[in-house]
Amino acid sequence: MLHRKNRVRVNVTPGFLLLVGMLLYLDQKIGILIWGILASVCHELGHILAARHFGGRGEVLSLSVTGAELKFSYPAILSYGAESLIALAGPAVNLLIGIISLCLKSPLFAMTNIMIGLFNLSPILPLDGGRILFNLVCEWADVSVSEHVMSACAGIFIGILFGIGLIAAVHYANIILLILAGWLLAGTMRKQNIFSSK
Repeated sequence: MLHRKNRVRVNVTPGFLLLVGMLLYLDQKIGILIWGILASVCHELGHILAARHFGGRGEVLSLSVTGAELKFSYPAILSYGAESLIALAGPAVNLLIGIISLCLKSPLFAMTNIMIGLFNLSPILPLDGGRILFNLVCEWADVSVSEHVMSACAGIFIGILFGIGLIAAVHYANIILLILAGWLLAGTMRKQNIFSSK
């Protein structure tokens, strides 16, 4: 009975299956998907270890079109600093593994980890960099101010990404950045819905 209580519930949406199918299609000639999955697992392990340090227990793993999100429950309310450390742990693990992989002459795994680490540090929700920025602003201002700051960052960042993606699509027939911008827009809108429902 205790074992069942500690089990993490997994929610998989049709959007996640669509995302996996699209990634498999786009990766046919590149062969980087397996390294990306390994780097993503390392990323999540970083979050898990940091959360466990603060007494966190995994409850729900949501797999959706915006990616994977593991929700934890804690014995007490975390400070903004603790939440930021947990958010930082994932990218930090990727960057550390990336540096080690470079030293071990494994450039593909190194590049994948470094790209995932740096991308997740982007200052936009639902990425880790957005969570860190949100917590930092909350230290000095009201939560509503933090939400406005995050909305502005999201608009600027996604707008730039869409612009670069359009150039890449027109000149190089590469739509990956447009897909990425759309993915971020979906994640941001989901977060905005969470804010507005509170």
